[in-house]
Amino acid sequence: MDPFEQLPSDAYDLILQHLEFEDILNSFLVSKYWHQIISSQKCMEKIKLNLKLWKVMPETIKKRKIEDTIKIVKTTVRKYRSLSVNCKFDENLSQEFWKLLEFLAESLIDLKIINIRLKSVSSMSLPNLQCLRLTDVPIEIRNSILGSCSSLKKLKIKTDASNGLRTGKLGADTESIECIKKFMQRNHSLTDLEIIGESVFKSFFNENISDVSKCQLQSLRIKTDMRLMLITEMNDINIVRFLTKQCNSLKSFYIDTCHKSVILFTFNSMPSLTSFQSDVMIMDMEDYSNNDFNFRLNENIDDLRITYISHSFGLKACLSCAPNLKKLFIGHLTHELMEFIARNLKHLMILKYRFSEHDCHGYYEKLKHDYPEINRHIRLIVDILYH
Repeated sequence: MDPFEQLPSDAYDLILQHLEFEDILNSFLVSKYWHQIISSQKCMEKIKLNLKLWKVMPETIKKRKIEDTIKIVKTTVRKYRSLSVNCKFDENLSQEFWKLLEFLAESLIDLKIINIRLKSVSSMSLPNLQCLRLTDVPIEIRNSILGSCSSLKKLKIKTDASNGLRTGKLGADTESIECIKKFMQRNHSLTDLEIIGESVFKSFFNENISDVSKCQLQSLRIKTDMRLMLITEMNDINIVRFLTKQCNSLKSFYIDTCHKSVILFTFNSMPSLTSFQSDVMIMDMEDYSNNDFNFRLNENIDDLRITYISHSFGLKACLSCAPNLKKLFIGHLTHELMEFIARNLKHLMILKYRFSEHDCHGYYEKLKHDYPEINRHIRLIVDILYH
């Protein structure tokens, strides 16, 4: 009896997800049972066709490897559902990959592309694609791929301006903005959106996309990698407009840079939101009056990250309006703030912070001893990565 036959079906999926392409091909040859299981639609959806070619690999071997892979895929009846490739800014490799993408276009549901470089691309249709991740993909290719999608559920786009000279144009232009608008209008099923980098941010929020957007997001991450002074008032207005369209569905929202209008709108006007994370820097007390921190009661948020509100008034004003917090991540923890949190956040379970001037762990233990009525179940965690 083959031990493989005794495993539950979920175990097959876990095993196959970690195999390289060559290992998967060998697995087909083990037995008829293995071939039947691995060829099933459920397993094919889990298998990732990951073209892992290292930059140090000789060009002849690299080209032969990708050509052999494409030949094998094309000569089998199996339609891979998941494709991942890092083209390493290699134009020949990118061209071969695009041929493979065209061949698998109808069957793919998961696609990840990193560091592709092409002078031109042909149009195609990706009708069943549900998850798309693009990293350092030039605008022309990105627009072509986005224009081919109509059923996406998850989208992540990341650009690094430092790679602009190698990858081609990365910045936002009229064509890319129009492409984003058409994409948001066509992909009704989109639930998770993550945009990273200045050029992608501008493509989404230099103009208003809320009027054409048909999706109902559950998760939104915006990492602009920009200084606050570079975020325009119109950017903020367009973000708020977009959030307004998502206010009844969005559960998780992260943004690294924006003005206080976005923070206040998110906290005060998003009834379905349970997780709000922001690295917006509010440091100078003289720039803010008490009225600037006009937070309203929000009993839905249970996960909050506000690492750069450095003065206690603004932080207390926010925390006082989030009584049901279970997770909290702040920047500077003091004895005063520790006592305020322990007395007012009765449901808090995890308090993460970046630095403190005193022994807040010891002070919390003293508070628990002296005041039995405070929250006695908070776990304090120092952000090791920050240190």
